[in-house]
Amino acid sequence: MSLDGLLFNSTVNKSHFYTVLFVLLPLFYYLSLPVTVGDMAWWTAYGNYFLNTGSFLVKDIYSVLETRPLVYPVLLPIFYSLLDQVGGLELVSLSHKAALVALLVLILRSSLSKLRNPWTAANFFWIAVSLNGISIYFIDRPALIALIPLLAAYLCIENEREFGMLFFGKLALILFVWVNIHGSWPLLFILLCWKFLFVTRRSTIDRHACILIGLGLVTIANPFGVRIWSYVYETGTISKLRHIDEWNVTNFHDYFPQGILFFLSAFAFLVFVIRKINLQVLSSPIFPLLLLGFLAFRNVGYFGLVALPFLYKYEFLSGGDPDAEDPRRSNLAITVAVAILCILFTPYFKPLIAQFLSEKKAMVFDEFYQAEVAAYIRSTGQVGPILNDWDYGSFLLYSLPNKILIDSRNVIYYQKDFEKYLEVMRGSEDWEDFTRVYGFDFILVPTRRRQQLIEKIKKSVDWKLIQQNSDTTLFQKTTASRP
Repeated sequence: MSLDGLLFNSTVNKSHFYTVLFVLLPLFYYLSLPVTVGDMAWWTAYGNYFLNTGSFLVKDIYSVLETRPLVYPVLLPIFYSLLDQVGGLELVSLSHKAALVALLVLILRSSLSKLRNPWTAANFFWIAVSLNGISIYFIDRPALIALIPLLAAYLCIENEREFGMLFFGKLALILFVWVNIHGSWPLLFILLCWKFLFVTRRSTIDRHACILIGLGLVTIANPFGVRIWSYVYETGTISKLRHIDEWNVTNFHDYFPQGILFFLSAFAFLVFVIRKINLQVLSSPIFPLLLLGFLAFRNVGYFGLVALPFLYKYEFLSGGDPDAEDPRRSNLAITVAVAILCILFTPYFKPLIAQFLSEKKAMVFDEFYQAEVAAYIRSTGQVGPILNDWDYGSFLLYSLPNKILIDSRNVIYYQKDFEKYLEVMRGSEDWEDFTRVYGFDFILVPTRRRQQLIEKIKKSVDWKLIQQNSDTTLFQKTTASRP
C-alpha cells in the first residue's frame, strides 16, 4: 500500500487534511516569527493619542524634525490601541494572525472548497503561488489587515454582472472601511475601472459613471477629507524617490525567492489564459493586480491573493463538479495536533519553547524592538531626544516620552531632512554638530549597518557607550557635555 493510502482512508479525509494544512501551516509559520513593530507600534501610538485626547493627531509630536501634516487612517490605530491596552503589542500582533486566517478562509470558500476534490497535483502549483504571494505580508504591518477589503472588493467586482444599487452598496461599505484603515484603497478603483473598461456599453455608461462618482464621494468620509488623495500620491512618489525597498521594481536579485517565483507564476498564468482567451477572462480584475506586481515588490502579494478565486471562476482548477455533494468528515487528531503547535508558537509560549532549543535556534524568538534599550532610557529619567536609525523609531515613540529623529513614517519627512539623516547615518564629518543642533541625549543605531558612525562616536568625549551587541548599539551623552 502507498504512503498516501496509509495516511488517508478516503478522498474525503484527504481533502479535509489538506484544507486544514492550507490554513494552519501558514499560520504556524507566521506564529513562529518574532513580533516586529516597525509600523505596528506607531499606528498603535496614534490610536493611544486619540483615546487619551479624543482628537486625531494632525501634527507630529514625536520627531524633532519639522514634518508635513499627518494624514493617516483612523479606525485601525484605534483598534490597535484597544488591543494594546488589553494585551500589549503582542496582542496586536496576534490580531494579524487572525487576519491571516480570515484571508485564507476567504480564499478557500471562494475557490478550493467549492471543488469535489481540489487537492490535485495540478492545483498544488497554484496553491503554492497563492501562499508565496501572501507570504510577503507575513509581518506585523497594517498592510496585512488591508488585504481583507482588497480580497472582498475583488470578489465583489469579479462576480458581479448587473452593477446595480446592491453592488454599489457593497463596494461603498468595503471602501468606507478600507479608506479608514489603510492607504491602499485606490486599488478598488483600479479593479473597478478595469472591469468597466471591458463591460461598459453605451446603454450602461451613465450607470457606471455614477457608480465611480458615488464611490469617489465615499472616500472623503474620513477625518481628513480629500487630503487622503494627495497623501496616497505622496506615499507612492516619495517612497519611489527614496528607493524604499518594497517600492522598488520587482526583480530576481533583490527579492529572492519571491521575485523569481512571481515571474515564473506570472508566465504560467499568462500561458493558461492564452489557451482560453475570451473577453470575459480579460475583464477580470486580476490583470491590473498582476501588472502592479511588476511595478513594485510590495504589490506581488496582490496577485497571489486572488489567484485561486480567479482560477476557480474561469475553470482553470481541476477537481470535479463544484455543485457535487461533499460530505467531509473531520480528521480531529490532525486538526488538534496542528492547532496545538500553532498555539505553542504564539508570543506567550515562545519563551517556554526557546528554553529547549540551542542558543542559535532560539534567536528566532528574539523580538525585533529594543525593549531593554527603552527600559534603560526610561530608568535614566532623561527625556531629551534620541538620534536613531529609522528602524527603531516606531517602538521608541510608542514606548518613551523622548522625541526621536525619524521613523518609518517616511512620507511625513521633508527631502532635505531625509538626506541629512542619511548623511549622518553614514558618518558624515558634521555628525557631531548635528547632535548639538537638536540636543540629543541618546544615539541608537544598528551595529552592522552603521559601523562608520559608531567608530566616530566612540572617539568623542561627549558620548559614552552604554550597550552594544551584534544588532544594536546605544550611546548616552556624558554628564560633562550637557549644557
